[in-house]
Amino acid sequence: GSTFWFTLRLARGTGKRLRAPRLPRRRVLVVHSYKPEGELLIEQLSTWGLRPELALDLKEAAARLRSTTHDLQPFDLVYLDRESLGELCGQWMSALRRQVNNAPPVVGLVPFGA
Repeated sequence: GSTFWFTLRLARGTGKRLRAPRLPRRRVLVVHSYKPEGELLIEQLSTWGLRPELALDLKEAAARLRSTTHDLQPFDLVYLDRESLGELCGQWMSALRRQVNNAPPVVGLVPFGA
C-alpha cells in the first residue's frame, strides 16, 4: 500500500445543505466484522442509491462472491473494514481473483493515522 497526503484550498461554503449523492443501483458487498457498524454503513450506502449487502468476515464474503459469479447482477464493489484488512487480506484477494470470474474492485478504508 501507499501513504500519501495533500492539501486542498477551498472557498468558504454558502452554508446550504448538500443533498446526498444519487449513485446508480450498484451492488456493494460490505465486509465488516462488527455488525452494528456494518449495518450503519449499509444504511448510509442505501441512501446514496447503492444496493449494499453485509458479510461479517472474509469467509462469508468469499462465499457470497462465488455464489454471484453466474448471477446476472454480480457485486460491483467490495468494501473491507479495518479488521478485514489484516494479514490474510492479501492472500484472500489473490484467491478471490483466481476463484471469481470478473472479481469486483476491492476498497479498504482505515482511519487516518492507523
